Amino acid sequence: MGVVCWVQIDSLSVVERAHHHVFYSRVPKFKPAMTNQLLLNGAIFEYWTHAAAFLPIVGFRFSLPYKHAIKSGQTHWYKNPDKKLMSELLARIRSDGPIRSRDVEANSTKGAGWWDWKPAKQALEQLYMEGDLMVSDREGFQKTYDLTERVLPSFVHSHMPSMDEFAAHIVDQQLRCHGLVSLKGLTYQRRNTVCSFCRPSTIVSFSASDSKHCSNMTIR
Repeated sequence: MGVVCWVQIDSLSVVERAHHHVFYSRVPKFKPAMTNQLLLNGAIFEYWTHAAAFLPIVGFRFSLPYKHAIKSGQTHWYKNPDKKLMSELLARIRSDGPIRSRDVEANSTKGAGWWDWKPAKQALEQLYMEGDLMVSDREGFQKTYDLTERVLPSFVHSHMPSMDEFAAHIVDQQLRCHGLVSLKGLTYQRRNTVCSFCRPSTIVSFSASDSKHCSNMTIR
């Protein structure tokens, strides 16, 4: 994971789920169950990059700027999240423990597709995107949610990164993954007005002032 940086969780399945192919091609004797074991052991966590993904837990704090942006009003899935239901679910998880979306009763009927989620599922996903919840376990594509403070290992650095730290992380990550980078790649899905950490000018300024990175990168 330290080399590929993140692996997209993919619903496509030919012989096996697409994300398992990524691990299988790189890890000798890989078994699909190993992925969830890494999650249970706290070595990786789930969050959003350009899509839902498994990420190394050591980079957890670099997910915080986007979580802060969502909590501050930036839209990810829903423009008007149900704050009352979110509060109720958070209180229930705090008192009763981890919860799966199918454990929550709802009166909604099945919609036309996977995006037409019932209200409880929407509320859980919003809490997850805002950082109040993390995925603590997974059975296929059925996720179990728990409070972040109960899931996140105690050794993980969980302070918000500075602008320079976040820019350095993005550059380092892209260089480890690809060996070279572009401005478009660095700023993909980071062009927003709420998350000032992600502005292209910050990354260009950082890159231009850091010879360690500049010697290895191309900005287009």
